[in-house]
Amino acid sequence: MGDIKFIESLSIRLMNHHLQFDEHYMSRHENVDPSYFERLIKSQGSNIFIAEDNGIIVGYLAGKIEKRAPVFEVDKRGWIDSAYVLEEYRGRGIGRELTERMLEWFKEKGIKYVEVSVDARNQLGHGLWKSLGFETWQFVMKKRIDIEQE
Repeated sequence: MGDIKFIESLSIRLMNHHLQFDEHYMSRHENVDPSYFERLIKSQGSNIFIAEDNGIIVGYLAGKIEKRAPVFEVDKRGWIDSAYVLEEYRGRGIGRELTERMLEWFKEKGIKYVEVSVDARNQLGHGLWKSLGFETWQFVMKKRIDIEQE
């Protein structure tokens, strides 16, 4: 249970990292669901890998298998849900190792395609995923619309 709490704290750090890019991330940051990672761990189609240093979690990567819409030829995809490595441990290959372990797990589950979402302004994240062979194939766009309060 302590590991889940620490993963949650790393997830909050991830959200704080994203706040520099957009206020859109604020809602997730303030309303972290304490059972989210526990549900991921218990789910058959999900996995979380952690990196430790002397018994302390210094990074994690969470992934899951998702069913695709019927417009896609491949009906299931691997989805990298979230990943974070403590700043002082970056540049040591931890993110790469966690990703490679997750990719191997997806492969064992018969998954042919893995996707990840990265903020367009997150150069650190984009660089990592690109170095691991991920390529841009879709753009997700958003527009804020103001709703008048009555």
